[in-house]
Amino acid sequence: MFQIRKGYDSESKTFRLPVDLIKELEDLAIKNKLSLNALVVQCLDYALDDIERQRQAEVERLKKRIIAENKKNQRKMEAENTERNKSLNGYSAHRKVRPVANSILRGGIDPDLPQ
Repeated sequence: MFQIRKGYDSESKTFRLPVDLIKELEDLAIKNKLSLNALVVQCLDYALDDIERQRQAEVERLKKRIIAENKKNQRKMEAENTERNKSLNGYSAHRKVRPVANSILRGGIDPDLPQ
């Protein structure tokens, strides 16, 4: 939250500002018993701090988005692996059953079967 304070070390610089903004700042300075310069410094400090807060908030939003996307991709990969494993298990069982069935159909005995 913006808080008006007094006192700081300074260096002189010149800036051109829109007339309507100067009037608004002058009114606010008078209302708070500050010089126009002191008020402008505080406004600039607040704006710079706010930029940093916004940047940090954006970083946090991006982190959350990346984490959510990673979880979504992980669930998708796990589902694909489950389906792949089911398919491989079915293939494995098929490979074991088919020779036995062929042997029975031919009337032979499968040497791999227990006697």
